[in-house]
Amino acid sequence: MSKKKKLIIKIVFSVLAVFLLAFAACDSSSGGASITAPPPPPSEGGWPPLDGGGGSVPPGSGGSSLPAITISAHPASVTVHVGSVTDLGVAATVTGGGTLSFEWFSNTSAVNTGGTATGGTGAVFTIPNTLTAGRHFFYVVVSATGTAPDVASNVATVTVQGSGTVAGDGSPTTFDSPFDVAVDSFGNVFVADSQNHRIRRIESDTGLITTVAGSGAAGFADGIGALAQFNAPAGIALDNTGNFLIVADMDNHRIRRIEIATGNVQTIAGSGTLGDSDGLATAAQFAFPYGVAVDGGGNIFVADWANHRIRRIESGTWNVATVAGSGLLGFADGVGALAQFNAPAGIALDNTGNFLIVADAANQRIRRIEIATWDVQTIAGSGTAGFIDGPALTAQFNWPYGVAIDNSNNVFVADTFNNRIRRIENGTWVVTTLAGNWTWGSLEGFGAAAQFFNPYGIAVDSSSNVFVADTFNNRIRRITQ
Repeated sequence: MSKKKKLIIKIVFSVLAVFLLAFAACDSSSGGASITAPPPPPSEGGWPPLDGGGGSVPPGSGGSSLPAITISAHPASVTVHVGSVTDLGVAATVTGGGTLSFEWFSNTSAVNTGGTATGGTGAVFTIPNTLTAGRHFFYVVVSATGTAPDVASNVATVTVQGSGTVAGDGSPTTFDSPFDVAVDSFGNVFVADSQNHRIRRIESDTGLITTVAGSGAAGFADGIGALAQFNAPAGIALDNTGNFLIVADMDNHRIRRIEIATGNVQTIAGSGTLGDSDGLATAAQFAFPYGVAVDGGGNIFVADWANHRIRRIESGTWNVATVAGSGLLGFADGVGALAQFNAPAGIALDNTGNFLIVADAANQRIRRIEIATWDVQTIAGSGTAGFIDGPALTAQFNWPYGVAIDNSNNVFVADTFNNRIRRIENGTWVVTTLAGNWTWGSLEGFGAAAQFFNPYGIAVDSSSNVFVADTFNNRIRRITQ
């Protein structure tokens, strides 16, 4: 049986568990894609550019201060998946007559001398689909008939992601049902790689994927890096210092903390036993905790999925208390325990620090909680599963699982079963579609031309780029606005 089928079965049984828990409570009256990497510095490690040449000339090539060949467009760095075919191109002109010719080279480092001839002899070179995961370097030497000196282009870095390993890391570069993403102040993206049972990091400058923590086997263990174990990690968030990751370790019913610099994983709350009880740190109980968010004081908020509650973990003491939700699945606005949720999933803190935004997945609604009073109000969604853009409570979602907030407090929603990314305007709460359409797929493109396959997680960086955990496509996507 494939992992995807296992995951679907797992979700079905989890939903059944929610209803069984609710029944028991009532009975007892207890109530390929691609991420474009920044190009390397011009002529990194190569020969200095000639005056007015726009390229680099190896010594001994007969260069002069006014070369006859000018490169007007150098090959651009790209990130691709293993098995993908993509092209590198160069644009050049020659003055004083002559016919241009091209020879492409690959190299083991980002220099535009030496290397191995690839056999490419045109202005466009097709990258072979046999490249392994990691970084590969290419450049082209442009020649012309006559006495014009040869000119070497800048180096293009081709970063390959996909099945295989990253040099020096040894972990697979494919994802398996990534559930959530978080972005740090440097643009690095952290991924809760659910069915690989790992926490991963995508470097902002290279696109390389490494493992921060997790052995890859489902289990439970604190420890450093690969010595630690997770079981279907779901929500992930950076803490207020930017030095730690907070992880909702869903099937372990625990909240974990990872020191980013060392990869050291520690459990800060949850006994590991499925249940519903407040209390100090590891004496407390959760039931499939899904989303996490952290405030400016380091306090952690948890969307406790199968308990239908929002919990708060006090910074330092790690004492767990319920702040909203009766514990019974249902729908009701109100203060604290008077409110009701139905499988709350993603959670995010707004930029004022005064409100929490919750994706109330099975209620098909987006809720807002005022932290000072714990008053819960619905800001978008009619409660009927479907797809409609428009004013606040007439809009429709279809199992929204992820939420994120930009600098202007606009809310972005991973509308999972609609295969769309939605935007809720701050204040008016008008809902529009940012990207995606009903059809499952993985097409890149603008707006409705793009496709997703059950996106679960979402994050927004300081430049308003939106990052999406495109869960069943096993990809991390980026939307630029």
